[in-house]
Amino acid sequence: MAEHEQKDGIDVLLVEDSLSQAVFLKNLLLRYRYKVRIARNGLEGLEFLKEEPYPAIIISDVQMPIMDGYEMCKQVKNDDILKNIPVILLTQLSAAEDIIKGLESGADNFIIKPYSEESLISRIEQLIKLYKTEHIPSDPKTGIELTMGGKNYVLNPERRQILNLLVTTYEKVIDQNKQLLEKEFELTRINSILEQRVEEETKKRLEHEQLLVHRSKMATMGEMLGVIAHQWKQPLNSFALLVQDLRDTFSAGQLNQNYIDINVEESMRQIGFMAKTIDDFRKFFMPSKKMTEFNVVEAINEVIRILSSQIKISSIKITVESIGNGKLTVTGYRNEFMHVILNILSNSRDAILARDKSGERAISIVINTDGNSVVTEIQDTGGGIPEDILSKVFDAYFTTKEQSDGTGIGLYISKIIIESNMRGTISAENRGGGALFKISIPHS
Repeated sequence: MAEHEQKDGIDVLLVEDSLSQAVFLKNLLLRYRYKVRIARNGLEGLEFLKEEPYPAIIISDVQMPIMDGYEMCKQVKNDDILKNIPVILLTQLSAAEDIIKGLESGADNFIIKPYSEESLISRIEQLIKLYKTEHIPSDPKTGIELTMGGKNYVLNPERRQILNLLVTTYEKVIDQNKQLLEKEFELTRINSILEQRVEEETKKRLEHEQLLVHRSKMATMGEMLGVIAHQWKQPLNSFALLVQDLRDTFSAGQLNQNYIDINVEESMRQIGFMAKTIDDFRKFFMPSKKMTEFNVVEAINEVIRILSSQIKISSIKITVESIGNGKLTVTGYRNEFMHVILNILSNSRDAILARDKSGERAISIVINTDGNSVVTEIQDTGGGIPEDILSKVFDAYFTTKEQSDGTGIGLYISKIIIESNMRGTISAENRGGGALFKISIPHS
């Protein structure tokens, strides 16, 4: 902060209608040992000027009741006795009309709000020195006529007054530029923090989604172990019967080469079926590392083959129908798509089994093309989804099943796979006594 002289005994007239501002300015000036008198408006300020001692300087607000600062300043400058008292106007200078009024009033200087203590004290000191040594009176015979906003103004400004106005305006621009730079720096800092937080939140979200995908696959894998058990139950029983039959035939002395060949062939068929089942499950759980073109109908039929034993036990009829001659291939992640179909079919199966056993047990799958997309519609006879929760079925951890029967992440993961990973759409609605899931995936 710059050092200022202590002005013992120098009189300042402060014209300010705001009590808080008046007290603030008075205390500031008193710290520099100025004498301060306060007037509450322009008219009251003129009353103070009717008799000596006259102030060394007048500091006035602009907007005041009864008489504003412009009018008071004009009357001071038109008075032969008072005209050499410097006047500082505290103003916004926010419009061209403010500048015209300031020049018209004859004000010597302008302090733009908001102002610093430093600038106000410096301006007061400069004006007092100038008026003691270099004051040049204005020439009342020379004037500049201006029309603005439908009003006529006659200006007779001194060169020093115009210079002071330009300096004040320049200082305002410098101050505003400084504030803008500070704001720009602050915005840059905030943007950097926000970018970091967005990056952190995105990383957390991706990690959370990966965890949900893992949990979903673990839940599906647990369910698939049950499917494998059902798939293997019949061939294992058949294989056990074949082995027992071989032993009984050997004990009876009736075993011959032809009988052995027949039993070995049947045993190999059952073992082949079991190996195929394991291979199907292995491929199903192998993640797709890159997008490839695949046939939607073939992928759906493979899922149905995996679920065939459960479907048979549940007495559910599944039909698959492709409509039209359109290309039913898409570019995406085949195994992930199969995972989505498995989730939907499992939910449909559970909904059907939860209904009255006398009802129809059917799942209809229709595949069609729509423009540049392949559309798959899966409809069941499970009674539909309650309307009050229909909009929530794709939310994470939302489930209508018992906690031991469902994780609430299957359909959520399905939505991520279709919409985020394969640029498609998935939706659910009720139709014809059941739920209808619609999946749309672009060809490429």
